[in-house]
Amino acid sequence: MVGLIGKIIKVGFINTTINELTKEVLFPPGPIISNYQVFMQPLVNTTVNFWPTNLTVQGFTLNLSEGVNAAFSYLAVEVM
Repeated sequence: MVGLIGKIIKVGFINTTINELTKEVLFPPGPIISNYQVFMQPLVNTTVNFWPTNLTVQGFTLNLSEGVNAAFSYLAVEVM
């Protein structure tokens, strides 16, 4: 079953360093929504694989295949 995409709930930026394979991302205060998807994009040219896990009402975890000095943007969208 495919869910309907709702409103954008959170947007932001994440900076990582070469020493990090995971990074906790906390949402700023606002509406609490527990059912969402995260879309991410690197803001630098990189070949590192990245993916979100541990989606909670407070935020999520960014996972990296290897450490990298980079910035990522994210968009969290409510799934209805």
